[in-house]
Amino acid sequence: MKRINYFAVMAIFFSAVLLISTGTLAGEAKTYKVVNSTGTTASDVHITFSGTGGVVGTRVLYQPAACGQATIPSQPPTQSGYSEIIWPSACVANGDSIIIQVLTTNTLTFTSGYWTDPTHTSSPGIGPVNAGDLTVRTKGVPSLTTWGIVILLALILGSGVYILRRRRAVA
Repeated sequence: MKRINYFAVMAIFFSAVLLISTGTLAGEAKTYKVVNSTGTTASDVHITFSGTGGVVGTRVLYQPAACGQATIPSQPPTQSGYSEIIWPSACVANGDSIIIQVLTTNTLTFTSGYWTDPTHTSSPGIGPVNAGDLTVRTKGVPSLTTWGIVILLALILGSGVYILRRRRAVA
């Protein structure tokens, strides 16, 4: 009987922790494909979003193989409202694209952006990110609350199966 109680208490505890922890950026997430249409090779991209409340998290999902590790100085807790991605050298050729995932606590709407290279490091850089250069590939990512509910249901189901098997073994 102690084993059943211990398992049930642990299941409830871990489920409660997952339900409470909603994550830093559980509002909206979008995946964007961004095409470099500047006519030259870029080393950085700077994209501004509106409706973010100032907090934007960004991660690079795809980049040209020659790019190397990207630096993203605009990550939370920085209050910026934009995504800034910097590669060690110019590696995103004209016509190439990157895929980024952007997360925020509020809504997410593309406002503007620009590409830069090592010699043109500030706006307007080597050219803009036009609305036609940026396409939304997917919307939404389950928050930890969603995963918490799924895991809670799995743990409840698992503990129910465990209890039923124990009762059959005892009977």
